[in-house]
Amino acid sequence: MIKHTTDSVELITSAPPTDVWRLHDNGQVEYVRMQTHRRTVESEQEAFFLRIAKPGDYKYEGADLGILITPGRLMTEEFELNDRARAWTKGILSQFVSRPLQPTETVVAEEIAEVGNFKMM
Repeated sequence: MIKHTTDSVELITSAPPTDVWRLHDNGQVEYVRMQTHRRTVESEQEAFFLRIAKPGDYKYEGADLGILITPGRLMTEEFELNDRARAWTKGILSQFVSRPLQPTETVVAEEIAEVGNFKMM
């Protein structure tokens, strides 16, 4: 699960599609092909990304942006994310484009993002 982890609220203007992506040695991710099934990933350099947040949605601390499915381990023996997991996360997050809220949008976004003590959309 890839989440928005900073304490900010922004409007998503562009988001990566649900499909197969490739991670390059330099940490950049590249769209590979349209796909609807996660089992078509061919190597640890590829992943199936299932987008949850779309353009027009708000991203706020804890918001689910998408699910990344890739073969191989993404955690160390100490249950920390490994370097490959961090590279995938950074690469996918770089595909999301958002903008700060306008003053007129702030109140509405805060009401949507904060329900009780839970953040939800």
